[in-house]
Amino acid sequence: METTPILLELTATASAASLVFHPDMPTDPDPMQGLLHLLGRCSLLTLHGIMRRQRQNVHGYRVTITAQRTNTHPKIYTSIDLHFRFAAERLDETKTNQAVRLFAKYCPIHHHLSASMVLAHRWSQEEQG
Repeated sequence: METTPILLELTATASAASLVFHPDMPTDPDPMQGLLHLLGRCSLLTLHGIMRRQRQNVHGYRVTITAQRTNTHPKIYTSIDLHFRFAAERLDETKTNQAVRLFAKYCPIHHHLSASMVLAHRWSQEEQG
């Protein structure tokens, strides 16, 4: 089965209670691109909530989503990889690993998609400038 790679990157600035996404959701996305945007937004919102409860001071998030999509109709995704990068002074590695594991359980879009394909995730901390 021949596939096409798709790449999407979302960033968000964190405040105490919310996230501001950069860029915001496209006004007229292709439905499949819209699905990736929603997955990224749901993932970051869920992670932000978990990390706030863990008392981790993250002030920025970036997720790079790489997806493989079939070239034949209905051109569905066959796999999705999410790479989270956190902007923070210090991250507790154990807590962050737990947050990345838990978000998959609580993000409904991730949970729904994982029933029909492989979703992988990893994380790293961004360098502070």
